[in-house]
Amino acid sequence: MDCRWNITSNAWVELTYDRFDMELFDDYQTVYDGASLSAPVIGRFSGSKRPLPLISSSTNLYVRFTTDAAQNKQYKGFRANYRGKMRFILMMENIVRTEVQTKKNIQHRLNLTQVKVKFEHFCALITA
Repeated sequence: MDCRWNITSNAWVELTYDRFDMELFDDYQTVYDGASLSAPVIGRFSGSKRPLPLISSSTNLYVRFTTDAAQNKQYKGFRANYRGKMRFILMMENIVRTEVQTKKNIQHRLNLTQVKVKFEHFCALITA
């Protein structure tokens, strides 16, 4: 089986794992730093060691899961979470401002920022 997810955001994309338990050397998850298989690989995982969080360098992550589809029930698979992660660079425009004015300005900027994330999913059964 070959499953693919294209995760898109208006911010960086962060991928974290709650669970990771796949058949070593037969089931793989590959994460690409972009919107397709031609993007650079930032992680390739198999086995039962849970990967560390991954963050894209752009607004896309492409995830591919491949398996030999063996009916081995001892492996629990994986559970991953994704979210948009904003890039914050806070600059002081005027050092003379009071602390209260600065806090209001930062809060105003945060209220205007909305992180949006969407994904597309595709799976295909591979037959020999």
